[in-house]
Amino acid sequence: MGGFQPASVTISAGESVTWTNKTNVTHAISGSGAGTFGATIEASGGTYTHRFSTAGAYTVRDTLTQKEGVVVVLAAPSPTPTAVLSRWRTR
Repeated sequence: MGGFQPASVTISAGESVTWTNKTNVTHAISGSGAGTFGATIEASGGTYTHRFSTAGAYTVRDTLTQKEGVVVVLAAPSPTPTAVLSRWRTR
């Protein structure tokens, strides 16, 4: 029982993931992969939010239970170019 729900999420670079502790025990999480992070999440509703700016796969581990989850970060989509239509008049 327990662990991350869902066990895996996929987002784009620049987006964030928020973990919410729904237990009555304080947990600590650590993440590794394209970068590292970590936090203690207080019991009963405590949250931690991390913004992922680099594409890659991150393993997230609950250091209390040793359960793992994965955050897959895709490269941010390129902005859509804006087309400009110009009319030239010649004489």
